[in-house]
Amino acid sequence: MSRLRALPIAALVAVALFAFAFATSIVPWLQLDRQIVSSTPTTLSRIALTDITLRKDARVCVSGFNLDPSAQALQLRIIDVDKARTTPPLRVDVSAPGYRSSARVAGGYEYFTPLVVPFDPPPRDVTGARACVRNEGATVAITATAESVELAKLRVELDGRKIVAQPWLTFVERSPASVLDRGGQILDRVAAFRPFPAVPLLLGVLAVLVLFGVPLAVVAALALAERCDRAKDRA
Repeated sequence: MSRLRALPIAALVAVALFAFAFATSIVPWLQLDRQIVSSTPTTLSRIALTDITLRKDARVCVSGFNLDPSAQALQLRIIDVDKARTTPPLRVDVSAPGYRSSARVAGGYEYFTPLVVPFDPPPRDVTGARACVRNEGATVAITATAESVELAKLRVELDGRKIVAQPWLTFVERSPASVLDRGGQILDRVAAFRPFPAVPLLLGVLAVLVLFGVPLAVVAALALAERCDRAKDRA
């Protein structure tokens, strides 16, 4: 079989492989439900990981960040300290000027697993927010970080005393959702970091180019290679 006849077959194989990978890997990933992040006043570092010990009735608070109505639950991680048989109950308080919400978590959740605590979200965007976690049982610790403290510009207090470590806190939406369900919202949030009216449109065009341009580029590359080979043969 000549290289000229093999070109359409190779192109079809390339497109078929891309379509198979898209259908079996990319589409399921886009449809997978996950926790949708609203904001991350503190982030978890992999190189400066630490913890903040919370004895019974101890409370750690983080203040100085913003919230919007999509902040419907607080995600954190509790670590075992005293090898207690069960995790203790917790109280979560989230507040800002003109807004306050509280929630309690019964004991029995898993250690080291992200714990999601739902609360009543603010009715509008708020500034100067404060989030507190109080331990109401056996001594435990909350996962924290000692990195990027200066960048975050937050105030962290343990029982009213300022500390350097920051507990890992992430505000999320109450119900998990997939990337496809939140496609428009994701584009809007990306556009917020690049305040240009055409950003959502450009991102949409980029997504289309990635999905359809890649197989077409493979076909074009094969055609160009075949053309170069024929030119060499004639020479």
